[in-house]
Amino acid sequence: MIRKILLTIAVLACSGVSLAQQPLVRNFSPQEYGGATQNWCIMQTPSNRMFFGNNQGLMVFDGDRWITHYVSNYSPVRAACLDSRTNWIYVGASNEFGYFETDTEQYKATYHSLIGLLPQQYRSFGEIWNVLRAGENLIFQSKIAIFVYDPRRQSIKVCDNGMRHECIALIGNKVVVAGSGGVFTLQGTTL
Repeated sequence: MIRKILLTIAVLACSGVSLAQQPLVRNFSPQEYGGATQNWCIMQTPSNRMFFGNNQGLMVFDGDRWITHYVSNYSPVRAACLDSRTNWIYVGASNEFGYFETDTEQYKATYHSLIGLLPQQYRSFGEIWNVLRAGENLIFQSKIAIFVYDPRRQSIKVCDNGMRHECIALIGNKVVVAGSGGVFTLQGTTL
């Protein structure tokens, strides 16, 4: 009898250990989340909502439901950055960038395009691949130019040095740009 009890306890203990080692991950199919198959970026807000840059738009998951928000030209959202000061989500897409002003009580988001602030010759820039906050400014990186948005002045300055920009990163308090001409730091609109 004691052998049966010990055997039962051992089996239950082993099965509990194997269950504890399985990850708590749930995969969602495109049919479940209602978007395209390709996701470009991901971020989590302090309120634990998840945002995904998707070929369909900006997808939001609140733990229960999926909501898709679109940029004005309905192009794929490839980059996103949460501004914790305003709770706005700055996004970059195909020949489009701007921000979603979010209402945290009703979970609604209104898109505001910033393209109208650009000089006409820079409005066909392709994809925005990175968005980051550097001090008071937001930086949008495309392959042909870097756009520095000052939200206080509602203005955009363009860094166009003829170099192909591959990526940008914020290291310490400096914006580092890697491109066809090497690695540089961005100071104002000069590399």
